[in-house]
Amino acid sequence: MDRDTGVAILRQTRFSDVCGTVDELKRMLNEGPEARTPEVLVGFVQDCVYMLERMELRLGEFQRFRDEVAALSERMQGIGGSRRPYALKVAEGMVQRFQEGRALDAGEAARLSDQAEEVRQVAGEMEQLLRRFKESAMQLGRLCREVEGGRGWSREGREAEEAGMEERLAAWLPPPPHREQILDYLKKGRAHLLPAEEGELPLVQFEDGGVIALSAVRYSEAVSNFVPASFDPSPRAQLYRGRRKRP
Repeated sequence: MDRDTGVAILRQTRFSDVCGTVDELKRMLNEGPEARTPEVLVGFVQDCVYMLERMELRLGEFQRFRDEVAALSERMQGIGGSRRPYALKVAEGMVQRFQEGRALDAGEAARLSDQAEEVRQVAGEMEQLLRRFKESAMQLGRLCREVEGGRGWSREGREAEEAGMEERLAAWLPPPPHREQILDYLKKGRAHLLPAEEGELPLVQFEDGGVIALSAVRYSEAVSNFVPASFDPSPRAQLYRGRRKRP
């Protein structure tokens, strides 16, 4: 974590999540003394800390979203309803008088004109209410788009994101079958590409905080996890999942 900005410094990890990282760390602690160097052990712990920081950043975005939505909802509660029933009652009285067919004297004409103005006033109030609700709904939509962050949550967004994705990323995609696996995660929103400059190798951030270069992504059937091509996880790591030594 950068102490000045509070932002997790970008780091590529050995696994896509903390769970797989801890499995392998525990395996090394219990089985692999030859690989139990301080640098390796520290690296695995730092991977976990980094992923926690990435998830905390995302959690903070959702918490701010929650607070802003709550404040928006409170403001919307104060908008209130319309005076449409009153306008309908006034309009009904006007209709009854017109249906009588009698000539209108000056006083009646003035009174009915005032009643018509009251109907218009209610209509104007309703227009203002509609405008305020519309503005609030638009603000909610903006908040949703901001927290979505281009991840394509909506059906339209997913379809737009999926359209041409494989062709667009062809130069960086890993070979099959890893290609299909990571494309599936990207399309389902379980992973997304971090912003990159034009022509720069894209980095994939998984929903659990792990970060791996797109071209290096490999799906390991042995541990049911994504890992970089340079790392060969042990299938025995999952034997340590959930196991704790009792004091």
